[in-house]
Amino acid sequence: MLKKEILINLFSTSKIQGIIFFLILGIILFKFLVFLHYPVNDEVTSISLLSSLKTSLIKFLGHNHFLSTQIGNLIIFLFGVDIMKIRLLSLISFFLILLIVQKQFKDYTKTFIYIFIYLQIDLIITYFSLYRGYGISALLSVLIFFLIDRENFNLKNSKILYFLMALMILHMQVNLYLVLPSLIAINFKYLKSREKFEITSYKNFFLYFILPFSTLYIVFCFAEGLHAAKMFVSFSNIKDFAPVILTNFFDLIYSGFSRLINNEANNVKLFLNFDYFLTNIKSHPLFFLIFLISFLKSIYFIFLKKNDDLIHLIILIFFITFLIINRNGPPRIYTGFISFFIIYILRDLNLNLLNIEKFNFKIIFSYTLVVLIFLKLNNLDFVRKEDLKQKYLFFKKNLKNCNFPSKYHSAEFDKHFEYFVYLQECKKKPDINKFYNYYKS
Repeated sequence: MLKKEILINLFSTSKIQGIIFFLILGIILFKFLVFLHYPVNDEVTSISLLSSLKTSLIKFLGHNHFLSTQIGNLIIFLFGVDIMKIRLLSLISFFLILLIVQKQFKDYTKTFIYIFIYLQIDLIITYFSLYRGYGISALLSVLIFFLIDRENFNLKNSKILYFLMALMILHMQVNLYLVLPSLIAINFKYLKSREKFEITSYKNFFLYFILPFSTLYIVFCFAEGLHAAKMFVSFSNIKDFAPVILTNFFDLIYSGFSRLINNEANNVKLFLNFDYFLTNIKSHPLFFLIFLISFLKSIYFIFLKKNDDLIHLIILIFFITFLIINRNGPPRIYTGFISFFIIYILRDLNLNLLNIEKFNFKIIFSYTLVVLIFLKLNNLDFVRKEDLKQKYLFFKKNLKNCNFPSKYHSAEFDKHFEYFVYLQECKKKPDINKFYNYYKS
């Protein structure tokens, strides 16, 4: 009996679970480093078009991911084009999420549940391992969750929270789906608890949300307006363009704003294309189950338990605003804030209820998860969508002496891709002027 208790205590110590946790991270990292990385379409065009300072702010109808582009460009500047290195951005974001979750929950079992969910859903695995901005969005959403979910949270200690919210929308405008409900819930709780409205309480909101967001968004609109007008401004020709820019400054901003707001992804109506939404659910049932459980949980706590906790309100308002906005993009856009909902589900989960007198079922459950995780890691693949391996090998084979890409391709994307292969295989740094001359030929 004593040996049994010693064994249970040994496996229940946080040190053992911590070692297992970092071992899992190490295996995922090793698998990622030895994985054969071939790019997908969005990665190729992001590198060919956005790897220059003067094009990196262009949002391309809202599809560019601001933070990942800037950090990716820094990596490209330092190391050249290497799809594996810049994809590490997303994987590192995922690791940081796990470290934050463990630090906040102080429960490795919940962290193992998060990892297990990650490994079960192809959509999350794919977009947490590509050179896209969904991993960074997920990291920001996790930081926002725990900044809101504090006992001492109020409008006066919300500087970092507001700034992260502004950054999250600037990074990907679809993140408005999560930021807007958060802002509505925060203000609802504040106004409900106050006898009178005080404008000074919103000082942080104006300084750390409105000011940085509006400033950078105007810059984005201006850059997009220049792109729409096909005005390729550089230090060498800025004097030539300056009179035209000054004369049409507000028109350029308005043009850019229209392109950012009215893009194809944002214009897909939910109710007019509900069959498409149902098809997405059927294709990714586990992914959308997370949202359903979150919705039911918020309903239970708010209406049955009479608990108007701020996080419960945010989740409920999320679904209300989703219906009101009446837009439905591809499922991948939700991977940017799926972590917020996973953590919401885990937050109030009391795993100690599994324990029976003198028998720790939580430990059994925890190590069962660990076994399942290791089994899944044995056959872990990252990008669960069609990559461009065959096309890459074709262009690599036809690349002779690292000469600049040929000009006989009629398909626009082939020019992007041949240029990408040229950059990666020949260890060249991107040159947007050189590429543009080649592209328009």
